Amino acid sequence: MEDLIPLAIQAVAWLLMFVVGVELTPDDLRGVAARPRFVAGATIAQLVFLPMVAAGLVIAFQPDDRLAAGMILVAISPSGAISNAFALLARANLALSVVLTAVSNLTSVATMPVLAAVGFHWLLAKDAGIHAPMGPIFGQLLLLMVMPILLGFELCRRGPDLVERARPLLAKAALAGVFALIALVLFDQWEMVKQVIGEVLIYAAMFTALAMVGGYVVGVALRADRRDRVTLMFELSSRNLAIVTVVAAQALGRLDVVVFAVAFFLVQAPLALAVAAVHRLVAPSISQRVADRLP
Repeated sequence: MEDLIPLAIQAVAWLLMFVVGVELTPDDLRGVAARPRFVAGATIAQLVFLPMVAAGLVIAFQPDDRLAAGMILVAISPSGAISNAFALLARANLALSVVLTAVSNLTSVATMPVLAAVGFHWLLAKDAGIHAPMGPIFGQLLLLMVMPILLGFELCRRGPDLVERARPLLAKAALAGVFALIALVLFDQWEMVKQVIGEVLIYAAMFTALAMVGGYVVGVALRADRRDRVTLMFELSSRNLAIVTVVAAQALGRLDVVVFAVAFFLVQAPLALAVAAVHRLVAPSISQRVADRLP
């Protein structure tokens, strides 16, 4: 069983990144060209704000080093593809969500190894025994993130009709893959989960709330409209569980640090769904009031 876990993690991560690439179309890239400052600002905001949130929580509450390491990895990981689903459900800006997710994942190949090394050095105890080797992290990200994203994008460009027919199946497979990862981590780390469940859920809730508020504030700072602000709430609060798991299990050799990431996902998803439901209900009434005021 232990020999199968690394292979299963890699397979699920590859599938999820392939789905990200399939969702990215040439029109989306043209959208980036049309709003380069906005996309760059939103991407940089994730790289700056979320690590600050993690650092603040670690310094303020001094959690177990395994939880702290997991919090750091979640903060520096790229956006998760599930943010696209939240944007769709909320009737927010789905095209923007797809672009930001793809850009976040591609840029994280360069940023995640560096931020992991810096974060672990400054925030973890010297005797924690948890280190972030930059070379292996970079190699895992290149193999299991960049390659499937580019392959998915190329397939979408060359065979859009085929991709359109396969998209519902791929979405279901990706969702099943996420829950398979969660089940693997819970099964492998159940003893730790029982010890820290209350603590880790509180940290996950605080991280999620701060990330969502940060996303909205970033939208205000970038002068985004309401739909884009809600989209940014999902982008900053949705992290790539598969990549966190790959880095932890393959580069760090520590699946225990993924416990925080699993708790974060289980807390963040219901909160994001609630935000999406509220926005979906409120958005039509706002649009109607604006239309009524027009001459």
